[in-house]
Amino acid sequence: MSCHRDDLKGDGTAPSLVGESFAFLWGDMTVGDLFTRVRAIMPPERPASLPAQGYVDIIAFILQKNAFPAGERELDANSETLAQILITATRPGNR
Repeated sequence: MSCHRDDLKGDGTAPSLVGESFAFLWGDMTVGDLFTRVRAIMPPERPASLPAQGYVDIIAFILQKNAFPAGERELDANSETLAQILITATRPGNR
């Protein structure tokens, strides 16, 4: 995640993946939507080059850094399961 930096706040070319930026981009979307997008474009030089579980692990890290509660089980790459997990976030102006 060198483009997004270790703190996930972005580097000027890559967007922040935490806080209000993440809430604005992904609030009311599903983890499945996030998985599909990340897998399709990351890493930029070799999209879809990681195993599916690798992308799920990255998404779990992003959710953890955004203080989302852990689930009862570890995330897996089952698209039906990921599509059922809604990312709920308060966006600026919706408080």
